[in-house]
Amino acid sequence: RDDIAIKAVQALAFTRWKQGKYRDALARFHEMEGWMGKNPALCENIGHTYNTLGAYDYAERYFKDALQLTQALSRGTDSNEGGILLGLAGVQERRGAHQDA
Repeated sequence: RDDIAIKAVQALAFTRWKQGKYRDALARFHEMEGWMGKNPALCENIGHTYNTLGAYDYAERYFKDALQLTQALSRGTDSNEGGILLGLAGVQERRGAHQDA
């Protein structure tokens, strides 16, 4: 896929998310994942979407993938490790696992 197609799907995914159409957004995020593979930002977005849908096991898996991919980046690379950890804590909180959060 070319960059324009990827950006179009990404824009549609975020638009659907903002509209509260989380399942459609999730489908678009997974479409991107199929084209590009996993990256920290995409895994984090998928994690937030699954968390919003109440699919906590999937959310946790994607947040952990995002964290692992972020930690594999070279030092000095811009990352959102804090946001990923916050998302993971949110999953634990929703599960009632406050000690783990």
